[in-house]
Amino acid sequence: MRMPFYSPKELRERVKDADGRISILFGRENWGLNNEEVKRSDMICTIPTAEEYPILNLSHAVGIVCYEFSDMPLPAFQLASPTDMGTCTATSTGTGLPRHHPPPGVSSGRTP
Repeated sequence: MRMPFYSPKELRERVKDADGRISILFGRENWGLNNEEVKRSDMICTIPTAEEYPILNLSHAVGIVCYEFSDMPLPAFQLASPTDMGTCTATSTGTGLPRHHPPPGVSSGRTP
């Protein structure tokens, strides 16, 4: 396993001055990230947990990381563009992961 690991707060500090976009990849609830995904990552973040119950529900992990990033100035990060989402979808095709967003150019029916 790669070291060092960063806490969500440490991760926020490391990316707060990033020029451009960042991506945050969360592992699957049942087994996290596979070795290839970890190898392709620039930084690894782990959320400290109790030794008696060392796992987190994925939605809780996302909430914790989002909370740490919530007071960053808005220009410091951007949502992925439709092109980036298309690339992400194309990359994950065949992984068996569910698709939770419409393909690029197709409206989700939501208004911003």
